[in-house]
Formats: sequence, C-alpha cells, structure tokens
Amino acid sequence: MKRFFVSAVLVLLSTAAFAREGFVVGIGVGQAEFDLDGGNSVPPGITFDRKDTSKNVFVGYRINDFLALELGYADFGEAKLAFSPVDYYKIETESQSFALVVGLPITKRLTLLGRAGMHKWQMDGEGAFAGVIEKDSEDGSDPVFGAGLRAEFNENMAVRLQYNVFKLSEDDSDRTDIGDYDVMNIEFEYFF
Repeated sequence: MKRFFVSAVLVLLSTAAFAREGFVVGIGVGQAEFDLDGGNSVPPGITFDRKDTSKNVFVGYRINDFLALELGYADFGEAKLAFSPVDYYKIETESQSFALVVGLPITKRLTLLGRAGMHKWQMDGEGAFAGVIEKDSEDGSDPVFGAGLRAEFNENMAVRLQYNVFKLSEDDSDRTDIGDYDVMNIEFEYFF
C-alpha cells in the first residue's frame, strides 16, 4: 500500500504541464453570501438579502506549479436587512488580501488549489430609521481560506473555479466575530 501511495504521488507530480515561475494577473466574478455569526434567521416581517455579485482582481507570483503568492482586491457587493418599505440597514464590504496558493496537479492541465492567507476588510453601513439616515463603518484584518480547481487552456491562460471564506471580526480586545463572506467565483488568469 505504501508503494502504491508513493507511486501515485510521483505520477501526479510528474504530470505538471507548465512547471515554471512568473507573474500572474487575473479577474473574477461570482456570488458572495454574507453569513452572520449568530445565524441568519430573522424575525417575521424582516427580510435579509445576504447574496450579491462579487467582483475581484488579483496579481501574483507563481514560484512553480505547486506554489504561488497572490495579492487580491474583492468587492462583495451589498447585504441588506429591510424592516419596512422605508426602514433598512445595508452594508457594502471590500477586501484586500494576501494569500499563499498551493497547487496539486491532477492531470496535465487540471490542478487542485488550496488557499490560505489574511485579508484587510472595510464594511460601510447605512441605516434608514423613521426617515433619518445614519452611516457607519467597521474594518479589521482576518483569515481567508479556500479551495478550487484551475484548468489551463495553454501556457499563458487558465480559468479557476474557487470557493473562499473571508472571516470578519471586530479588532477590539475580545475579537468579536461578525460573521463571514462565502464566495463562489470563476476567475480568468493570465500568466507571463
């Protein structure tokens, strides 16, 4: 059994199509879902629209087919609690991230990806209550992690399907959890 496992790993590692280093840039779009730490249930009469379109861009350096470093920017869109037709509270969240991306080639052009890093986020809120509009904002730094698949079209272009979790907690002494954004997206990558 041990020989089979070692042989299988060697075969997977030898199937890397384009083992090289260089810069990567990319753009993505998908769906972000805001999950509150205490749960997403709301009382009757209140609606919680917690899904929106997410957009992201990234730049990185690919050390080889197994390891890359990436800087990214993401806009998670808007999440909104509506208490009545005129009373609401909505948030818009942005994130800048730094992550280590690990790849394990499955076939010549298909790679399993794992991601771990940190992100700095800013959440801008706006509430309207009894005709009065108030604005606030929160920010913090928290972990980001995820997994996905990358399919290479040729030596310079690839597409990724990824699922990432961006944690959110307040930067005070007790690190109060706010929740997280679960993001499923498709990304187009250019390697040079």
